[in-house]
Amino acid sequence: MWGYEYDEQKKQQRKKTAVSMLIGLVMVGIAAWLASGYFSISGPDRQLLSAARSGDLGELYSALENGANPNVIGPNGRTPLHLAAWHGQRSAARALLSSGANPNQTDDETGETPLHTAVRANQPDMVVILMSGGARSSARILFESAPDIDGNRHPPGVTARDMAERAGFDQVTRIFKGG
Repeated sequence: MWGYEYDEQKKQQRKKTAVSMLIGLVMVGIAAWLASGYFSISGPDRQLLSAARSGDLGELYSALENGANPNVIGPNGRTPLHLAAWHGQRSAARALLSSGANPNQTDDETGETPLHTAVRANQPDMVVILMSGGARSSARILFESAPDIDGNRHPPGVTARDMAERAGFDQVTRIFKGG
């Protein structure tokens, strides 16, 4: 009988500990989310970042009409054009470029331009769109980049063409070589 009560007490204590740990993790997650700067971005700018990521042109144009900045820097250091480039949202990228988005704006975290981001994501159509929109293929990243889709990391000073060649993205490399 004594052993049973002791086991039950230990079981209850383990449950309380597990619940306390879970609550702690949730609180840390909420604190990190609040500290991310998400709430410091205006409603239209937040809407534009989301629309660029998803490719929702209706939302994108609505955000721009409501005063969103096409060059806003999101909480992760990326502009709407970076997000469109990574996610392959070609129509969104065209709309952003025609609305004044800077194709040579660098990412605050990696120093990449949207062109670097498109190359890292192996998005050849996006590379063409960005280059025709004024992206400089000679631009060099400022910091070590995040891995591309094949897991390659690229050191500071690398051009988008260098990235494509290193990653073995032949179709993108041909675009840079003019073919």
